Amino acid sequence: MGAITNFLLGRYWAFDSSEDDIKYQAGRYGIVSAGSLCLNTAGLYLLTEFTSLESLPAKVIVGILVAVTYNYLMQKYFVFRK
Repeated sequence: MGAITNFLLGRYWAFDSSEDDIKYQAGRYGIVSAGSLCLNTAGLYLLTEFTSLESLPAKVIVGILVAVTYNYLMQKYFVFRK
């Protein structure tokens, strides 16, 4: 439900990209979401295995970095591009 909500908010509100075909945007959104999952998983593994960080602070750091950089830029320029 969170992914669907995020997709619809991005499409109709944040990026105002409702004129494009929703099927193609949803497909691109799925690709970006899979990439985000991989980056979050790899980042969490690297921070917990190679530093002294506990898992919760590592999740917060990685989650913020991936959301602010990868997710936002990919949604703006790839998923909801104009």
